[in-house]
Amino acid sequence: MCMIPSYRISKELSKKQRFQNKTIDEIPSLEFEGIRDRILKLQSDKPEVSIIVIAWNEERNLLCTLDSLSDLKPSYPIEIIVVDNNSKDKTAETIQASGAKYVKETTQGYAA
Repeated sequence: MCMIPSYRISKELSKKQRFQNKTIDEIPSLEFEGIRDRILKLQSDKPEVSIIVIAWNEERNLLCTLDSLSDLKPSYPIEIIVVDNNSKDKTAETIQASGAKYVKETTQGYAA
């Protein structure tokens, strides 16, 4: 088991909270481009692991998740897929602009 000192966790959490409850229109474009570039570098044509995020009306929460995922340092090829579960806000636009693979699911619900 790997133990991480609590001060380090607090520092990381405060860093990530800078995008909490923010949309792509509310953060500097350079910050969003950085997230997008890091996600695109992580995407593999032949992934061994798929990270799948299900989102429904998550326009204001998705950036924190994408920012965290963009900082991954995997030792194996991965892909990041975000499924939009028929959102009514700008979740789809956020996913499409992020560099993550976008999947639209029109049937509402997690088990759809």
